[in-house]
Amino acid sequence: MRHAKGILLAAAGIVIVSFMGTFAVKLAEKETIKNHTSVTSEKMDHKTQIETTDELNLYAQSAVLMDASTNRILYGKNEELVRPMASTTKIMTCIIALENGNLSDPVAATQNAANQPKVHLGVYKGETIYLKDLLYSLMLESHNDAAMMIAEHVGGSREGFAKLMNQKAKELGCSNTYFITPNGLDAKEENDGEIKEHSTTAADLARIMNYCIGNSPKSKEFWK
Repeated sequence: MRHAKGILLAAAGIVIVSFMGTFAVKLAEKETIKNHTSVTSEKMDHKTQIETTDELNLYAQSAVLMDASTNRILYGKNEELVRPMASTTKIMTCIIALENGNLSDPVAATQNAANQPKVHLGVYKGETIYLKDLLYSLMLESHNDAAMMIAEHVGGSREGFAKLMNQKAKELGCSNTYFITPNGLDAKEENDGEIKEHSTTAADLARIMNYCIGNSPKSKEFWK
Protein backbone atom coordinates (compact mmCIF):
# COMPACT_ATOMS: atom_id res chain seq x y z
CA MET A 1 0.00 0.00 0.00
CA ARG A 2 1.41 3.36 -0.94
CA HIS A 3 0.27 5.96 1.57
CA ALA A 4 -0.91 9.32 0.28
CA LYS A 5 2.03 11.70 0.51
CA GLY A 6 0.10 14.89 0.96
CA ILE A 7 -2.29 16.75 3.20
CA LEU A 8 -5.97 17.58 3.35
CA LEU A 9 -7.02 20.58 5.42
CA ALA A 10 -10.34 22.31 5.90
CA ALA A 11 -10.74 25.47 7.93
CA ALA A 12 -12.36 28.89 7.75
CA GLY A 13 -14.17 28.14 4.53
CA ILE A 14 -11.05 26.96 2.71
CA VAL A 15 -10.12 23.50 1.47
CA ILE A 16 -6.43 22.82 0.90
CA VAL A 17 -5.21 19.71 -0.90
CA SER A 18 -1.64 18.78 -1.77
CA PHE A 19 -0.21 15.67 -3.40
CA MET A 20 3.21 14.12 -2.98
CA GLY A 21 4.91 16.78 -0.89
CA THR A 22 4.50 19.55 1.62
CA PHE A 23 2.27 22.60 1.43
CA ALA A 24 3.19 25.78 3.29
CA VAL A 25 1.50 29.08 2.59
CA LYS A 26 1.97 32.28 4.59
CA LEU A 27 -1.27 33.95 3.54
CA ALA A 28 -0.75 36.82 5.99
CA GLU A 29 2.32 37.89 4.05
CA LYS A 30 0.53 37.95 0.69
CA GLU A 31 -2.32 40.19 -0.34
CA THR A 32 -2.90 38.02 -3.41
CA ILE A 33 -1.69 34.69 -4.69
CA LYS A 34 0.10 35.14 -7.99
CA ASN A 35 0.04 32.10 -10.21
CA HIS A 36 1.87 31.90 -13.54
CA THR A 37 0.94 28.86 -15.59
CA SER A 38 2.35 27.43 -18.78
CA VAL A 39 0.75 24.61 -20.72
CA THR A 40 2.96 22.09 -22.47
CA SER A 41 1.99 19.78 -25.29
CA GLU A 42 3.24 16.77 -23.34
CA LYS A 43 0.42 14.39 -22.50
CA MET A 44 0.10 11.95 -19.64
CA ASP A 45 -2.72 9.38 -19.72
CA HIS A 46 -4.42 11.53 -22.37
CA LYS A 47 -4.50 14.50 -19.98
CA THR A 48 -2.71 17.79 -20.70
CA GLN A 49 0.09 18.31 -18.22
CA ILE A 50 0.08 21.67 -16.46
CA GLU A 51 3.36 23.06 -15.18
CA THR A 52 3.05 25.86 -12.66
CA THR A 53 5.56 28.35 -11.34
CA ASP A 54 4.59 30.24 -8.19
CA GLU A 55 5.89 32.36 -5.34
CA LEU A 56 4.79 30.07 -2.51
CA ASN A 57 7.91 27.94 -2.01
CA LEU A 58 5.63 25.00 -2.71
CA TYR A 59 7.25 21.59 -3.05
CA ALA A 60 4.11 19.51 -3.59
CA GLN A 61 3.75 18.16 -7.12
CA SER A 62 0.04 19.01 -7.19
CA ALA A 63 -1.94 21.34 -4.96
CA VAL A 64 -5.22 23.23 -4.71
CA LEU A 65 -6.55 26.05 -2.56
CA MET A 66 -10.34 26.10 -2.90
CA ASP A 67 -13.09 28.41 -1.66
CA ALA A 68 -15.32 25.94 0.18
CA SER A 69 -18.47 28.05 -0.28
CA THR A 70 -18.28 28.17 -4.08
CA ASN A 71 -15.86 25.36 -5.09
CA ARG A 72 -13.84 28.06 -6.87
CA ILE A 73 -10.16 27.24 -7.12
CA LEU A 74 -8.17 30.18 -5.75
CA TYR A 75 -4.79 28.63 -6.41
CA GLY A 76 -3.73 25.55 -8.32
CA LYS A 77 -0.54 23.77 -9.16
CA ASN A 78 -0.93 20.83 -11.56
CA GLU A 79 -4.44 20.60 -10.17
CA GLU A 80 -5.81 18.71 -13.19
CA LEU A 81 -2.92 16.26 -13.48
CA VAL A 82 -4.13 12.70 -12.91
CA ARG A 83 -2.26 10.82 -10.18
CA PRO A 84 -2.79 7.68 -8.04
CA MET A 85 -4.82 8.71 -4.98
CA ALA A 86 -3.63 6.08 -2.47
CA SER A 87 -5.24 6.34 1.00
CA THR A 88 -7.07 9.58 0.22
CA THR A 89 -9.49 7.10 -1.43
CA LYS A 90 -10.84 6.37 2.03
CA ILE A 91 -12.54 9.78 2.19
CA MET A 92 -14.96 8.62 -0.50
CA THR A 93 -15.23 5.18 1.11
CA CYS A 94 -16.38 6.89 4.31
CA ILE A 95 -18.88 9.10 2.46
CA ILE A 96 -20.50 6.15 0.70
CA ALA A 97 -20.65 4.10 3.90
CA LEU A 98 -22.25 6.94 5.89
CA GLU A 99 -24.80 7.76 3.19
CA ASN A 100 -25.74 4.18 2.30
CA GLY A 101 -25.02 2.09 5.39
CA ASN A 102 -26.39 1.61 8.90
CA LEU A 103 -23.78 2.36 11.56
CA SER A 104 -25.22 -0.26 13.91
CA ASP A 105 -24.92 -3.07 11.33
CA PRO A 106 -22.60 -5.96 12.23
CA VAL A 107 -20.21 -6.60 9.33
CA ALA A 108 -18.64 -10.02 8.79
CA ALA A 109 -15.16 -10.28 7.27
CA THR A 110 -14.77 -12.33 4.11
CA GLN A 111 -11.55 -14.11 3.19
CA ASN A 112 -10.95 -11.37 0.63
CA ALA A 113 -11.11 -8.71 3.33
CA ALA A 114 -8.87 -10.73 5.65
CA ASN A 115 -6.29 -11.05 2.86
CA GLN A 116 -5.81 -7.29 2.40
CA PRO A 117 -2.20 -6.16 2.91
CA LYS A 118 -0.81 -3.87 5.57
CA VAL A 119 -1.69 -1.42 6.94
CA HIS A 120 -4.53 -3.59 8.28
CA LEU A 121 -6.61 -4.27 11.34
CA GLY A 122 -5.83 -7.98 11.13
CA VAL A 123 -9.34 -9.40 10.86
CA TYR A 124 -9.99 -13.09 10.23
CA LYS A 125 -12.67 -14.66 8.05
CA GLY A 126 -16.02 -14.63 9.83
CA GLU A 127 -15.03 -12.00 12.40
CA THR A 128 -17.85 -9.51 12.98
CA ILE A 129 -17.36 -5.80 13.67
CA TYR A 130 -19.93 -3.00 13.76
CA LEU A 131 -19.88 -0.66 10.77
CA LYS A 132 -19.39 2.33 13.07
CA ASP A 133 -16.22 0.80 14.51
CA LEU A 134 -14.94 -0.09 11.04
CA LEU A 135 -15.21 3.56 10.05
CA TYR A 136 -12.97 4.55 12.96
CA SER A 137 -10.51 1.88 11.84
CA LEU A 138 -10.75 3.22 8.29
CA MET A 139 -10.26 6.92 8.98
CA LEU A 140 -7.98 6.91 12.04
CA GLU A 141 -5.67 4.03 11.16
CA SER A 142 -6.20 3.71 7.37
CA HIS A 143 -6.78 -0.04 7.62
CA ASN A 144 -7.13 -1.75 4.25
CA ASP A 145 -9.09 -4.75 5.51
CA ALA A 146 -11.60 -2.45 7.23
CA ALA A 147 -12.11 -0.65 3.91
CA MET A 148 -12.82 -3.92 2.12
CA MET A 149 -15.23 -5.09 4.82
CA ILE A 150 -17.14 -1.82 4.48
CA ALA A 151 -17.19 -2.06 0.68
CA GLU A 152 -18.43 -5.64 0.55
CA HIS A 153 -21.11 -4.95 3.16
CA VAL A 154 -22.46 -1.68 1.77
CA GLY A 155 -21.96 -2.37 -1.93
CA GLY A 156 -22.47 -6.14 -1.93
CA SER A 157 -19.02 -6.53 -3.47
CA ARG A 158 -15.89 -4.54 -4.18
CA GLU A 159 -17.18 -3.90 -7.71
CA GLY A 160 -20.61 -2.82 -6.48
CA PHE A 161 -19.08 -0.40 -4.01
CA ALA A 162 -16.76 1.06 -6.65
CA LYS A 163 -19.82 1.74 -8.80
CA LEU A 164 -21.34 3.77 -5.95
CA MET A 165 -18.07 5.66 -5.52
CA ASN A 166 -17.89 6.54 -9.22
CA GLN A 167 -21.53 7.59 -9.30
CA LYS A 168 -20.93 9.98 -6.40
CA ALA A 169 -17.76 11.33 -8.00
CA LYS A 170 -19.71 12.06 -11.19
CA GLU A 171 -22.43 13.85 -9.20
CA LEU A 172 -19.75 16.07 -7.63
CA GLY A 173 -18.31 17.04 -11.01
CA CYS A 174 -15.14 14.97 -10.62
CA SER A 175 -14.49 14.28 -14.31
CA ASN A 176 -10.90 13.09 -13.83
CA THR A 177 -11.51 10.58 -11.03
CA TYR A 178 -11.95 6.82 -11.25
CA PHE A 179 -12.37 4.45 -8.30
CA ILE A 180 -11.63 0.72 -8.38
CA THR A 181 -10.74 -0.14 -4.77
CA PRO A 182 -12.15 1.13 -1.45
CA ASN A 183 -8.71 1.38 0.16
CA GLY A 184 -6.53 3.02 -2.47
CA LEU A 185 -4.40 0.07 -3.51
CA ASP A 186 -3.10 0.60 -7.04
CA ALA A 187 -5.41 -1.01 -9.58
CA LYS A 188 -6.29 -1.05 -13.27
CA GLU A 189 -9.30 -2.42 -15.12
CA GLU A 190 -10.92 -2.29 -18.54
CA ASN A 191 -14.03 -0.17 -18.89
CA ASP A 192 -15.78 0.32 -22.25
CA GLY A 193 -12.66 -0.79 -24.07
CA GLU A 194 -10.42 1.62 -22.18
CA ILE A 195 -7.88 0.79 -19.47
CA LYS A 196 -8.78 2.78 -16.37
CA GLU A 197 -6.53 3.40 -13.37
CA HIS A 198 -7.52 4.08 -9.77
CA SER A 199 -6.69 7.79 -9.77
CA THR A 200 -7.80 11.39 -9.24
CA THR A 201 -6.56 14.98 -9.41
CA ALA A 202 -5.93 17.54 -6.69
CA ALA A 203 -8.90 19.57 -7.96
CA ASP A 204 -11.28 16.59 -7.86
CA LEU A 205 -10.01 15.55 -4.45
CA ALA A 206 -10.73 19.04 -3.12
CA ARG A 207 -14.29 18.77 -4.47
CA ILE A 208 -14.72 15.41 -2.73
CA MET A 209 -13.32 16.69 0.55
CA ASN A 210 -15.46 19.82 0.42
CA TYR A 211 -18.59 17.73 -0.11
CA CYS A 212 -17.63 15.37 2.69
CA ILE A 213 -17.07 18.03 5.35
CA GLY A 214 -19.78 20.48 4.38
CA ASN A 215 -22.38 19.39 1.83
CA SER A 216 -23.01 15.71 2.44
CA PRO A 217 -26.20 14.99 4.42
CA LYS A 218 -23.89 12.96 6.67
CA SER A 219 -21.20 15.61 7.12
CA LYS A 220 -21.81 15.86 10.89
CA GLU A 221 -21.29 12.12 11.25
CA PHE A 222 -18.04 12.44 9.28
CA TRP A 223 -16.66 14.91 11.82
CA LYS A 224 -17.42 12.48 14.64
